[in-house]
Amino acid sequence: MLNLIKNEFVKIFAKKSSYVMIIAILVFAFAMQFLPKLVNNQYYYHDYGRENLESDLAWYKETNSDHNNDYVISLIETALELEIYDLFYYDGSQSWQAAYLNNTYELYYHDAYSEKSEADETTRQQAVNAIDACTKAIKSGDYKPYYETMKVYYADSNSELCNKMIDWLIEHDVVPEDNDWRYMLVRNNIGNAITVSNYENNKRELDDAYDNAKAKCEICMYRLNNNIQYGVTQLPHQELDDNMYTAVKYIYDTPFWSSVDGSSGLLTIMCVIMIIIAGGIIAGEFGQGTIKFLLINPVSRAKIFWAKYASVIILMILTSIFTFLSNIIATAFAGNAGIGSPLLSYVNGSIHTGSVLGVVINTYAFDLVEYIVVITIAFMISALFRSTAVSIGISLFVMFVGATATEIFAALKLDYGRYLVFANWDILGIKYGNGLFPHMTVTGAVINITIYMILFLFIARDAFVRKEV
Repeated sequence: MLNLIKNEFVKIFAKKSSYVMIIAILVFAFAMQFLPKLVNNQYYYHDYGRENLESDLAWYKETNSDHNNDYVISLIETALELEIYDLFYYDGSQSWQAAYLNNTYELYYHDAYSEKSEADETTRQQAVNAIDACTKAIKSGDYKPYYETMKVYYADSNSELCNKMIDWLIEHDVVPEDNDWRYMLVRNNIGNAITVSNYENNKRELDDAYDNAKAKCEICMYRLNNNIQYGVTQLPHQELDDNMYTAVKYIYDTPFWSSVDGSSGLLTIMCVIMIIIAGGIIAGEFGQGTIKFLLINPVSRAKIFWAKYASVIILMILTSIFTFLSNIIATAFAGNAGIGSPLLSYVNGSIHTGSVLGVVINTYAFDLVEYIVVITIAFMISALFRSTAVSIGISLFVMFVGATATEIFAALKLDYGRYLVFANWDILGIKYGNGLFPHMTVTGAVINITIYMILFLFIARDAFVRKEV
């Protein structure tokens, strides 16, 4: 058997196309790391611009017949005076000066200047003084009043965690710039602190959203206290990512491992390559007429069949390892920081650390389940039809359309769709409760895939052993 497998590898690597495929993986690995950097550098949008802000101001003045725009007009005029042009950035890149001015106006403008204000003279004067203090602090570059205003701004949430985070920034003299990871970490977790407070103060029933928000806040404080710039947060429960597209279990706040995890699409390229190899490993023998020379050897057809299948699976595993290592090397060459980032989780009131590498390898390994199934289908079709083109075509169709078809079944609530192999090959998603159909389990998915694999291999073996050459 080992000699047969060795012989298959010799035949595979005797073809120039095999080396072209290896080079293709390397090229894609490096391209996926460097192209986004080039695009971002070329199209990075630095400033909203004074002209844009002046244009907005003119429009608000033209449409202010009923004085409803007095607030925003005053805000923009003050921003222009202070040369703050990112006033309307809400994507996390807003400067502290713009955030400070926005927060101050939202807190105090109505009481200070609005004709509809019912504030007494003392309150009005305090509001006027707060706005004046804000403009003076911005002019002098004093950021500490900004932190104090943040605490007032979020005071309604009555969040101890929120105040704790901001107090930490004050105590450690952290300049509120977006290039300081400590400031950005706190800023990104203010919302989570407020979520935790809303649950606890209103005595709401605790659920997954609370658990995740609490874990993020505790991990945030742990990173601040231990000076951990980069880290991966393991959530207690899955949640939708920032784009609301994908359910995630891990949050990668580390350029290196975020790039590695985000480039797992390389496995799709690897799978396409393996489909080409699996689709031709039997059909190619018939197409080239070499099958006759293979069968005259004193080895049973069944043994030849299993040697070919084993060769495909072993090659796929080796190619997966090569793809993973290529991804790691390309990410390192791209200069992404954070290779030593820890995995952080919050369990039973304490922080636990682990290995990010194990998580990424685990993700890659579970992704292989789908590809093993698709490659087995390609191998089966290769044995059935003895046509490389048909085998590759049908397998690629199954790979890219199968999951979509199953999602349609799920959307139409056609429950029998759960028995299709496409609905079960996302083992990791099912493990985290993200299966396409209700009440799917890992055990059920493994049994389903096993049955299909046995069926595929039985059909392929029967076709190869019984059919005449």
